Amino acid sequence: MLTASPDGCKRASGRWSRFSRCQRVKDQLYWSTRASTTASFGAPVHLTALDPGDRQFEPTFGPDGLSLFFGSNDPSGAGGEDIWTATRPALGTPFAAPKLFSAASTSAWEHRPFMAHNGLEFFFSRSPDGNNVYHVYRMTRPSLTEPFGAPTLLTEFDQTPDANALGFILSPDGLEAFFIRSPQAEIWHAFRSCMK
Repeated sequence: MLTASPDGCKRASGRWSRFSRCQRVKDQLYWSTRASTTASFGAPVHLTALDPGDRQFEPTFGPDGLSLFFGSNDPSGAGGEDIWTATRPALGTPFAAPKLFSAASTSAWEHRPFMAHNGLEFFFSRSPDGNNVYHVYRMTRPSLTEPFGAPTLLTEFDQTPDANALGFILSPDGLEAFFIRSPQAEIWHAFRSCMK
């Protein structure tokens, strides 16, 4: 998954790297920048400071580009795969060591975070009982200076108990949603008339 910063000049992505002769793979976070939105991105650089576990994947920026959220299976997390976050004091500076985003992380498996462009909604996928069936959850907050509330299941995306709904993203105006439905791995599209 590839994500761009709010100013469009930075991007972070998960990347597979191969190590060992048996072709074991590892997810890692990479970063690249460009001088303007019309310029090409430079070569990706591995974000080694953001490697808490064996796998780091699916990054998403906060609205100001000063925070980054991603999934990881770090053993010091809450269990399974969790959502982690890293912050920095200013654009162009390195991110500090990541911390568990405990508001969204439990002993279940959480991943595929997405921060809405206004910074007031946060979405992620969770497999509550570890059975590899994921559902989309949403957290909200009234302002950028307040913490997110408890996650709520978006039941409108669960058509059957065994259907996966994951990879949730919103359009910049927050009115269109795109997500993946499995087992067919189809991309679905949903609308809402206003921000709630």
